[in-house]
Amino acid sequence: MSKLKTNTIRHVDGSNDNITLDSSQNVTVEGNATVDGTSTLTGNVTCSGNVGVGTSSPADKFHVVAGSQRNFVVRSTGGEPLLYAQNDSGNVENLTIGGNNVIFKAGSGSTGSEVARISENGGITFNGDTAAANGLDDYEEGTFTPNWRGGSTAGTTTYTANGSHGSYTKVGRIVNVGGYVDIQSATGTGPLLIDNLPFASASGDAYLRTGSFFSNNVNYEDDHKWLVTYASGGTTMKIYAARDGQSWEPHDVSTGAFIWSLTYISAS
Repeated sequence: MSKLKTNTIRHVDGSNDNITLDSSQNVTVEGNATVDGTSTLTGNVTCSGNVGVGTSSPADKFHVVAGSQRNFVVRSTGGEPLLYAQNDSGNVENLTIGGNNVIFKAGSGSTGSEVARISENGGITFNGDTAAANGLDDYEEGTFTPNWRGGSTAGTTTYTANGSHGSYTKVGRIVNVGGYVDIQSATGTGPLLIDNLPFASASGDAYLRTGSFFSNNVNYEDDHKWLVTYASGGTTMKIYAARDGQSWEPHDVSTGAFIWSLTYISAS
């Protein structure tokens, strides 16, 4: 085995000390450094330029080119490998990952199996599913103010101090809404309607949905057995009554308190 002992290695033209070894065993390389083969580093490596693996022209701080091979692997000799994005103070920062699709894999073997995918078209699919229609593309929750009115003439609806309140959760196209209202007076006529749903419901027989309706101090017509909420397209919800041995029909404008809920399919 041959050994080379020196404090500096100078460029052949004598212009610079390109590689310097100081008393603390720190190595400084000025200019570009290329390593062929396998190298083992046991200390810290500091680079003020760009580092390229598999390329002699790195375009960024860390640039890996590996053809069809795995480009980046994090391994640990003990415990779980960790990958963090931190700022200069050592605090965790946002990590941006770019690509047509971002694919997450887990399981045994060298590559694992796909468990989730963030599609370039938006939405998250699971377990190898790539169909855009199956992508989970929205989650939202919040509150809204339902507007109660008459269907024939809207009129004016006055609430007690308890008011009119609503909340919703939307997962994909599934919307769950519910709320409470205490109507003191109403001048509208015809069917009792609720406007201002947070998302328009889908139209068509396949998308008809009903929900629960609980009332207090409400005058029912004699043949009305119970009331349900009903969505059939748009942002207006209807109140319908079931009757014994007869067809259902709308429940007309009335006063009183209602607790209600409905789960429906949004139009988009």
